[in-house]
Amino acid sequence: MNLDYFLLFRLDNRQDFAGPSLLPSNSTSVEYALEQSTAKAFALELKIKSLWNPVTCPVEFLPWLAWSLSVDSWNDNWSELDKRSVIKSSFSSHKIKGTIGALRLALNSLGYDISVEEWFQTGGDPYTFSVTINTGGKTLSAENLKDIEAIIDNNKNTRSHLQNLTTIDGVEGVFYTAAACFAGDITQIEPA
Repeated sequence: MNLDYFLLFRLDNRQDFAGPSLLPSNSTSVEYALEQSTAKAFALELKIKSLWNPVTCPVEFLPWLAWSLSVDSWNDNWSELDKRSVIKSSFSSHKIKGTIGALRLALNSLGYDISVEEWFQTGGDPYTFSVTINTGGKTLSAENLKDIEAIIDNNKNTRSHLQNLTTIDGVEGVFYTAAACFAGDITQIEPA
């Protein structure tokens, strides 16, 4: 056994350690040293309550918050605003999952306005539906369409099948037109 180790920690050396302690007064110097070293390691400035709120949660923890709240569709390439919005609407979406309202809520959280027509409204094949998405000027890529199809699949009722997905994109701007009209008679006089 190494005696230098035992000489390093004297048994009644409480004065070397600053700060309040939860240890009893007869604790050893080793116990005080252990308490001080772990106090420094666990002195976190992060408030746990803020981790469970999609508005106040730090961006780097959003995927874990989404996982813990059972968010069905997630894409790391979404904007921070979209991620927070999807997490925020997750609980409401789970309460009405399998309804048109759940489809609207899930896609509205990404900024898309949708309309759904079911088979009995259009006279189509039974248990099919069509979705029309108004992008509102938001760009759509192939990856975004895959995400939208996954969201629809996760939020629709089990018996129904997506028959048609239509996207509508409107462009606002000023369109100038002009017109001109020329009318008249041409008279040609020839010698006799």
